[in-house]
Amino acid sequence: MLAEAGWADVGPDGIRRRGGEPLHFGAMVNPLAQLDQAAVLIQAQLRAVGIRMDIQPLVVPRVQAGAFDALLSRMPSSGRWTSVDFFGPGSPSGYTDPRAAALRDRAIAAVDPDDVDRAYRELAPILQADMPITFLGPLVVSTVAHRRLRGLSSPYRTSPVTYMDELWLEERGP
Repeated sequence: MLAEAGWADVGPDGIRRRGGEPLHFGAMVNPLAQLDQAAVLIQAQLRAVGIRMDIQPLVVPRVQAGAFDALLSRMPSSGRWTSVDFFGPGSPSGYTDPRAAALRDRAIAAVDPDDVDRAYRELAPILQADMPITFLGPLVVSTVAHRRLRGLSSPYRTSPVTYMDELWLEERGP
């Protein structure tokens, strides 16, 4: 796929080139996320296919300004952070598009699931075109709940810890 995209030439350093330019990027690593070893592993895997990834220390102002190629970090686990928070005001990714922010806010404020769906359907093409952020690792959280627990829904409201104030127990039958 890299060759098809024009990155077919390989320089003496083993790095692919297109138009004489090497295929490389910088990846900032958040030291608090304990991802140093992951960064080294990712760097080695990319190097094996001819991509150079420079590991850089996290510089928060650069991230907030969107002035970075890649960032290895973790999403905050407290509060109501979701992936859509990366596309609105105060985005930790530095991405600011007023259309995306308005649609995100519309989806968050919507009560009717169909309105939420419409907002996300309008937001998707904007994010696909801009590609402001790509989550390279899945966030996997297993939840086991009794069938009487109500207020959770997939894929947006799956965490009972995050949405505790919006949950209720279904009354038991006679």
